[in-house]
Amino acid sequence: MAVADALPTGRAIPLDFEAVYEQQLGFVWRTLAAAGVPESRLEDASQDVFVIVHGKLAEFEGRSKLTTWIYAIARHVALDYIRKVSRERRRQRAFAEVPDGEATAPSPEEEAGEVQARRVLLELLERLEPGRRDVFVLVEIEGIPVREVARMLAIKENTAWSRLRLARSDLERHAARLRARDGEGLR
Repeated sequence: MAVADALPTGRAIPLDFEAVYEQQLGFVWRTLAAAGVPESRLEDASQDVFVIVHGKLAEFEGRSKLTTWIYAIARHVALDYIRKVSRERRRQRAFAEVPDGEATAPSPEEEAGEVQARRVLLELLERLEPGRRDVFVLVEIEGIPVREVARMLAIKENTAWSRLRLARSDLERHAARLRARDGEGLR
C-alpha cells in the first residue's frame, strides 16, 4: 500500500520520509520535466523539492492527498528553476552564443529514438499555456483522474475538462506544425 493511500485526513500524521521519497521521486521528476525544467537540472530540482518536503513533512496534515501537496511544492520549485534558467540564457546570449551542452555521445538507435521522442514531447508541452499543460500532464501522463486534478489545482472540474480538451487540441495543432517543419520527424 502506498504511503499516500494510508493517510487519514485533517490531522498531523507521522510519515516516513524515505518511503515518501521512494514512492514520489518519479512523480516529482516527471512533474519538473513537464513544467519545463531542463533535463540537466532535473536532479538538482528534485533534490530541492525533497529538501522542502523533508523540512515540512511533519507539518503535513493530510487535508489533501500527499501527491497534491508534493505537486504544489514541485511546481513552485520548477517555476524558480525556469526563471533562473531564463535569466542565465539571457546573460549567455548577451555575451555570446553558447551551445546547450546537451549533446551526448552517440548511442544505440533505440535510445536515440527515446531521447528524441522525449525532446519532442517536452517541446510540445512547452508550447502549451501553463494551465492547460498542468492539466494535460497530470491527467494524460500521470494518470490522475480529472476530478482529483481539479482539486489539486483548485479549479472547477468543468474547467479542468475544458483545459484538457484545449490542451489536446493545441498539441495536435503544434504536432502538425512540427511534422510540417521536420518532414517525417513525427508520425
